[in-house]
Amino acid sequence: MTERLNGFQRELDDQLEQLRKYYFWIHLAADMGCGICFVIGSVFFFYQSLLYDGTWLFLIGSILFAAKPFIRLIHELHRQKRIHQAQAVKNS
Repeated sequence: MTERLNGFQRELDDQLEQLRKYYFWIHLAADMGCGICFVIGSVFFFYQSLLYDGTWLFLIGSILFAAKPFIRLIHELHRQKRIHQAQAVKNS
């Protein structure tokens, strides 16, 4: 019985680690995207002809920046759902 529970826990840990890696890459992409948009947008503000495009880049960067807490929230909700599902299977 203990061996079965240990195997079950290892499987759950592996699933949660895969989930963590998945959301890590999404969060990293959002970080990089907003950083790139802000840097390029800042450079564009030096040129009158690129001012409009720079404004759009700042807006996109701001949206990506605002998305980061939602990515973390979705990750945590997804993680909790996996844990509750695993516990239900384990208890049945």
